[in-house]
Amino acid sequence: MSYRIRLKREDAVDWASANPILGLGESGYDVTNKQIRVGDGLTPWNDLTPIGGGGGGSGGVVATTSEARAGVNNTAVMTPLRVKEATPFADVSFFGAV
Repeated sequence: MSYRIRLKREDAVDWASANPILGLGESGYDVTNKQIRVGDGLTPWNDLTPIGGGGGGSGGVVATTSEARAGVNNTAVMTPLRVKEATPFADVSFFGAV
């Protein structure tokens, strides 16, 4: 089964004039400048820092951790998601006698 994920997308003029506040983790795509911005639930669109490049140069390029260590695409570093192991709930008295 295939899925398609679509981001909110508008041209630069529409984004700038509406200047919405994107929710925490909500993404928007500027089709004019080919940039993605991710909301924090507080900051208006015009004040968010774009994470996408312009398609041609090195501006806005995000390096993976291995690229950053090698000195490639070193304008920013994307750190991998770290998953913490769950801590077992030790105090079972909360649930009462079984």
